[in-house]
Amino acid sequence: MKSDLIFGDTHHFMNTIKATDAFYLLTTYHSFFSFLIILPFLYNLYCFYFEKNYAKLIKKIWLSTVVIFLFLSISFFLGISAWAMLKFAFQWKIILMLILWLTILIFEIKRNQSAKFAITSEDRIKKYIKYCKYLYCFDIVLFLIVVKIIL
Repeated sequence: MKSDLIFGDTHHFMNTIKATDAFYLLTTYHSFFSFLIILPFLYNLYCFYFEKNYAKLIKKIWLSTVVIFLFLSISFFLGISAWAMLKFAFQWKIILMLILWLTILIFEIKRNQSAKFAITSEDRIKKYIKYCKYLYCFDIVLFLIVVKIIL
C-alpha cells in the first residue's frame, strides 16, 4: 500500500485512506503558501530598484511586510500540522524547512526594526535600501536552494 511507504506501520490511523488524503492535502496547501512567499520578496526588490520616492517606497514595503508575515505564519502552521500527522518524526528535509522558515522570520523582524530608524535621514534610507536588496536576494537564493534539496 502506498501509505505504508510514507508512514510505515507505526500507527494504524495513518494507514487509512482518509488520513493519507488529509496529509496530502495539508502538504499541498503548505507547498502552495510556501511558494507564495517569493512574490512579496520579488515585489519588494522591484520597489527597491525602481521606486525613487522614499515615502512611497516605505509605504509599499510596510504593506508587503504584512503579506510576508501572513504567508510565513500560514506555511508554518500547515507544515507543523502535516509534521504532526507524521508524529514529529525526525527528517532532515523538515528540519531544513524549519531552519529556512526561522531564517526568513529573523531577517524579516530585523529588517522591520531597522526600517523604523531608516526613515530618520536620507543617508540611513540609502543604507537600508542597500541592505534590503542584499537581504531579499539572499532570501530568494536560500529558498530556491532549499526547494532544490527538498524536491
